[in-house]
Amino acid sequence: LKMITDLEEVETEYDLVLADPSFPFSMLPWHNLLFWHHLSALKQKGSLADSCLVMPGKFRLWMVPVHFVDLWKIRAPLGNIQGFDMGHFDRIIDEASTNCDDNVEPQPLWEYPCTALAKPIQLAEFDLNDDLPESSVAFSGEISIQSQEKVLNGLTLWCDWELSPGLIISTGPAREVIVGEQ
Repeated sequence: LKMITDLEEVETEYDLVLADPSFPFSMLPWHNLLFWHHLSALKQKGSLADSCLVMPGKFRLWMVPVHFVDLWKIRAPLGNIQGFDMGHFDRIIDEASTNCDDNVEPQPLWEYPCTALAKPIQLAEFDLNDDLPESSVAFSGEISIQSQEKVLNGLTLWCDWELSPGLIISTGPAREVIVGEQ
């Protein structure tokens, strides 16, 4: 067993790669697919045997449409606070946000209470033993909102890493997602 922190350290051929595909700069689940790029670099270098076992071997991206109870508050204007008109400050923040922030931004969503409006759907699956796609990959589809009781105001995204068939590490919900429940 050898811990490798830099691909340049790899000098021999390996028949097993066991990794934790988490990178400290990752903000969105697919950022950790950098692991797949590292695997590809090792293959090109000839450092992985043809029969090399890669763990995790699959990446799955999941999504659930939800209603967040309080997430809207991160962009809400202050208005009047204890007799102070914060309107000028609100306009400055709104303008800066419009110019600088993405419409979709990562948030630690599991910290915010939300209600599932549909069952989870798998958006994508990649076999990390395959070569990297040579061009961009796009997915499209539809999802049926099963609960009309609350307004759709967010999409939660997470990934599962399959170490081996039946052995999965998930970054998603800790329990079964039930439509209409928090």
